[in-house]
Amino acid sequence: DNRDNADALIELSQAIEKDPLFVEAHILSAVIYTENRNVTEAINSYRKAISIKPDFFPPNFFNLASLELGEGFYVQAEVHFKEFLKYSGLQKKYVDLAKHKLEVCRFSQESMKHPVPFDPINLGPNVNSSYDEYFPGLKADENLLLYTRRIKDKANYFGEQEDFYVSVKKEGKWQKNYNI
Repeated sequence: DNRDNADALIELSQAIEKDPLFVEAHILSAVIYTENRNVTEAINSYRKAISIKPDFFPPNFFNLASLELGEGFYVQAEVHFKEFLKYSGLQKKYVDLAKHKLEVCRFSQESMKHPVPFDPINLGPNVNSSYDEYFPGLKADENLLLYTRRIKDKANYFGEQEDFYVSVKKEGKWQKNYNI
């Protein structure tokens, strides 16, 4: 609860060392690794928890599959979303989301078999920065660009936040962006 994640992971590691089948410790480790954006360790912890006791907490399959999907492990994610959907009594919103993500897995696997050329172009310093920028959208007249930028923010728990930016094209050139 105090979000002292480093100490919590040490304690959990010690608990797992004493009892490697302590499924709750593996699950909590996975949650903390996910919060810390250590996806590899989160995946490993969820896989271990599932291998110990698959039926203990069915959402483990959903959480694991979601992480795998985000890492491009589409085949494994598909398996785990299907496993999640085998359980009864699941909340409808998670069932619907799992079904959607399952379709994303299938689409992604098929798309990987038939790649298309992609050559992203940096639009210059008026638009692009050293930060991650994504989800661009253009107005129909192609003179206004809206996109998301992930920026550093020490006040935020995760150390960064997402903001929307806009740039307007005038006389064929993108103008200095601004945060909306």
